[in-house]
This record gives sequence, structure tokens and C-alpha cells, in this order.
Amino acid sequence: MDMTETVNEKIDELLTFLPLFESKDFEPVKEWNLSGIPHPTYDDRVRWFFLLLARDPWPECEAGAEKCHELLAGSNSFETASLDQISCLLAYCFKMERFCYGFWEIILRKGKITALLRRLDELRYE
Repeated sequence: MDMTETVNEKIDELLTFLPLFESKDFEPVKEWNLSGIPHPTYDDRVRWFFLLLARDPWPECEAGAEKCHELLAGSNSFETASLDQISCLLAYCFKMERFCYGFWEIILRKGKITALLRRLDELRYE
């Protein structure tokens, strides 16, 4: 993926969430709704972040869901990840909430999203 003006603008928008997600006081979930199928009510800023990922989606990636899951299950080190890999992982993160309620909370609490955003920040200025 090339660093076009559109891609740079999207990266800049995503990076505005980094200080929030790194804040020690930030709680991604307002409450868990336990009636029926349990599901979280996310902080509006979490929803906005993930909806931003869906808006003007990244180009389709070639890494499958299994590869994305393996990468996210590992360490938070994405030091050598390319823009294509980061975009695949972010798209995967967006989609997984529909299959696993609370997925966004898990990856935010584990620091996966902040690590991906830090790598995006590095790539943005390389």
C-alpha cells in the first residue's frame, strides 16, 4: 500500500485516538448488558474509532484471519510490520466484534490497538 494523501489523512485521524487509548483512566466499556446475549456498551470514542476503520476501508489484505489472530495473540511488538500488515490487522479487529462481543475491549485492554497505532505513527513519518 502506498502512502497516498488519503491514507495519510486516515492515519492522522486514527492517531488522534492514541493519547486516549494510552490513558490509565480510560475505560473502553461503559457497561455490560447482561440481559439476553451479553454485550458491551462501548464508550462513544471507541465506537467512533472502530467506525473510522470501517469508513473508507483499507484495501483488501491477503493475510487470512488465522494469520491475523496469530499476530494479535503474540506480543505487542509490531516493530517491523508494514502498512499492509497493520491495515489487515486493524480491519480484522473491526470485524471480530461481530463474532465475539467484547473483542474490542480485550484488544484495547491488552494494548494491541495502541501498539498498532504507534507503529502506524512510525510508518506515517518514514
